[in-house]
Amino acid sequence: MICLRPARDGRISSDDGTGHNQPAKPNSGIYDGPFRYACASNLCAGITVALLYRYADLIGYLGGGEYELGWIVGIGMVGSLTMRFVMGRAVDRHGARTVWLSSLVLLSLVCFSHLLVRSCHGPTIYILRILLASAIAGVFGSGITWSGGRVPTARLAEIVGTLGASGFAAMAVGNYLGDVLARSATGSVYIARLFVASGSLTLVAIFFCWMATRGTVRPSNGQASGSMARILWRYSPRFVLMVGAATGIVLNLPSTFLRPFTAELGISGMATFFGVYAGVALMTRISARRFPERFGLAPVILLGLVLLAAGMMSFLLVETAWQLVIPASILGFAHALVFPPTVAASTLSFPENCRGLGTMLILAAYDVGVLVGAPLAGGLLRFSKPLGLPPYPTMFATIGTLMLLICGVYAASLLRRKYAKVDTLADGSVVAVGQRPDGAEHAHQQRDDGQRDDETEHNPAERAADGLVRHGKDQVGRVRDVIRQE
Repeated sequence: MICLRPARDGRISSDDGTGHNQPAKPNSGIYDGPFRYACASNLCAGITVALLYRYADLIGYLGGGEYELGWIVGIGMVGSLTMRFVMGRAVDRHGARTVWLSSLVLLSLVCFSHLLVRSCHGPTIYILRILLASAIAGVFGSGITWSGGRVPTARLAEIVGTLGASGFAAMAVGNYLGDVLARSATGSVYIARLFVASGSLTLVAIFFCWMATRGTVRPSNGQASGSMARILWRYSPRFVLMVGAATGIVLNLPSTFLRPFTAELGISGMATFFGVYAGVALMTRISARRFPERFGLAPVILLGLVLLAAGMMSFLLVETAWQLVIPASILGFAHALVFPPTVAASTLSFPENCRGLGTMLILAAYDVGVLVGAPLAGGLLRFSKPLGLPPYPTMFATIGTLMLLICGVYAASLLRRKYAKVDTLADGSVVAVGQRPDGAEHAHQQRDDGQRDDETEHNPAERAADGLVRHGKDQVGRVRDVIRQE
């Protein structure tokens, strides 16, 4: 096991002195030139993804409906889910820069390849959707890992949120651009313009990504050693992953099913919803970017889950275009709050030489949410009508109730952890000794609600191995003091 220690700039470094995807000048400011280039790349890639919110238009043009759309999007997540782990290991072994650039190239090629699709029932559309979802997973996962590797651990949630702010701006711009394209053309011309614009914007994102990551130090050979299965079993924060999957269910629904929902109500455009959504989320990300550091990861996650449930329920109030402002505001606020601390809680549960895998793991949990949520929503829409139930109200009420249930489970797990007696603390906890409680909170959460129970199931040899890597009583005592401050 690689022992970790605080670096001079507050990051965690391994004993060999190597950093994980660190910039050439690690002591430069957090919001420096490379980070601004990264935000520009994220902005262009985000506009591409926002344009692809109109994927339902392609399925409709090819003769499909909500049911086909749900299965195509859901099955596309299978490939993304599998590739998350491959990309996570690739980030740890070869660096975030390599994976980031490669994923952007793949995204551009897939966008242009959609121009050749002629049916929504053959294997082609499913293969392209899998490649599309995998490319998007690689772009944002490696971008987050690269950005997070440049900052102190206590500010990881902040940097994830700040990088994501460019994504919210992209959401507003992309959906406005999509409405312009929809009004300017119809049929095959509209579909062609949609995917040509998406692929071209991705090419611009490649340029900014290359500018941002110049001079990035690649990990040393063998830095990310060890069995992936063993690493995942040892460090995975199980209840945080449950939250990630739940969040994925909710946050994917507007991008997939808002278009047919507004069409059923006779609302012509989606710009109102996504414009408000992005505006509220952007302001929240900027104003509340340090909430996780001030209040802790878990309280912010719980508030986000409650707001996600409220956002789903608020769709029941929508009858006209202006009323889309209600769910847009609530979901934008929830998205801005819940995503950064969830990513941070998962990423910081892993040792620094495996942070890429930790980041990809929580994003894989979001993919699981999409995988479950898209077919679930499509099934609710399809089968509620024969049962005499209104399709969309049934879908929104069911998923809103599910969010409340998951929020309750997560809160109960936090209470159980709070009152659990902790006799020992394994040195495998990735803690920057001496930092504020939020810097160590991830260590208290890395087993997150039940992980300590899992430790009792390990064989005696593994428990003995854990004890051999402790630094000594002094360091363990300091770690305990930090944890107790929480």
